[in-house]
Amino acid sequence: MERYRVFDHTADLGLEIYGKDEKELFSNAAFAIFDLIVDLQEIDIKETRRLVVKGADREDLLVNYLREILYMLNGEGMLLKDFSILEIDSRHLVGEVRG
Repeated sequence: MERYRVFDHTADLGLEIYGKDEKELFSNAAFAIFDLIVDLQEIDIKETRRLVVKGADREDLLVNYLREILYMLNGEGMLLKDFSILEIDSRHLVGEVRG
């Protein structure tokens, strides 16, 4: 599996994300963000949540997905370590997160 790359960016931080398909790309993007925030080896999986996210297009869908998982961190105090995309098309995704 390809890893992500962190680089300087005018917006604070940039990440280059890879995946063998769109599902893996979205999962890897979420993983990369949480991997930067916390040592994922220290997180025990105690809860699984299902997410349904919508967007105007694929780029908006990715942004909204990442916003949703970041809200779970900032608004609910959930540390997540496992991300699965179950269904995805250009404007809609269903996923599961665990942490």
